[in-house]
Amino acid sequence: MITPVKSKNVPAAVPGKTKNRVGTGLKQGQIIKGTVIERLKDGEFIISSGGKDFRAHSALALRQGEIYDFYILSAKGRVEIRVLEEEPPVTGNISGAVTTANAIGHKLVHALSSVIHFPSIKTLPTQVSGLINKLQEILKHPFSARDIRQAVSWVTKNINGSGIFWEAKLLHLITGKKDQAPKEMADQDIKAILLNILKGVEKNQEQREGGVISFSASVRDALGFIEQEQIMNLDTVRDDIGWFVNLPFVNREDFLASGLFIKKTGKGGLHFSMFLDMSLAGKMNIDILFFNETASVMMHVENQRTRELILENAHELEGGFKKAGIMTGAIRCEVKEDIIPSESAIKTERSDIDLII
Repeated sequence: MITPVKSKNVPAAVPGKTKNRVGTGLKQGQIIKGTVIERLKDGEFIISSGGKDFRAHSALALRQGEIYDFYILSAKGRVEIRVLEEEPPVTGNISGAVTTANAIGHKLVHALSSVIHFPSIKTLPTQVSGLINKLQEILKHPFSARDIRQAVSWVTKNINGSGIFWEAKLLHLITGKKDQAPKEMADQDIKAILLNILKGVEKNQEQREGGVISFSASVRDALGFIEQEQIMNLDTVRDDIGWFVNLPFVNREDFLASGLFIKKTGKGGLHFSMFLDMSLAGKMNIDILFFNETASVMMHVENQRTRELILENAHELEGGFKKAGIMTGAIRCEVKEDIIPSESAIKTERSDIDLII
């Protein structure tokens, strides 16, 4: 919660006696940046934002002189906000998880290639061939570093559809809303597509000969690799690292390595931590904290040239989020040496995610 103050020396407001009904210019749902000016007693802080000082209340150890993102919960009467950046980094073996998951991801791509390039697709049931065409479309349009809007649109579409990449129930597992699991298959739910392909093939026993048997084996291989990564996530969640999502369908000419961690925060938001090694821009960590229909974006890159390039094109990223119905503050980007995946993840409670295979 924050309340406007006239100066840094104003005594703390007495609960129930200060109405704080002064004009602040703030709007509900807005994201603002505030600099911690002074630490007071009992979890109170003085922050400065937009040329005005506010009295802030937080249980977090906010650092004096540091800038934080705040989400305006209420702008009527007593102004209330929530700090968006709030979790300390973890010390789990994230680099090892990334290496293992990417190795599984490469095998998955090879197995999927065998499925979509099956030479006798016409001999399969119509429903099955239609699902194979769906897989081909997913593989045909990978992430490209040259089209930020397309990348943001692709991710937000699948978040909103509750089908992040290949596990339709993933978002519900992370948020704990398992009772609201989607009934329809999401566009990018590769696991569900593969299961339906296998079901369609096995219904036609008379066609399960020769090449079709080999085709079924490729489908089972792909499903096996997905399940291997899900099982690996039991360890990453247990070690407070988070749920790792591989990104096997990025453009290999643009991205040398990639990985994404998704976590539920203690305040009910979702934290996306992405690590990328790009052929043109080098390594970077992208941290996005989603809360309701807002997002806070922080990026770390290896050099000043990349930082300037990103800030020049930040409006494209902001536009992509806006088109998806998500409000953001200004995109922040800083230079940081020795960028590694372990710097991206944030801590969460171990009980936040259950595994369903």
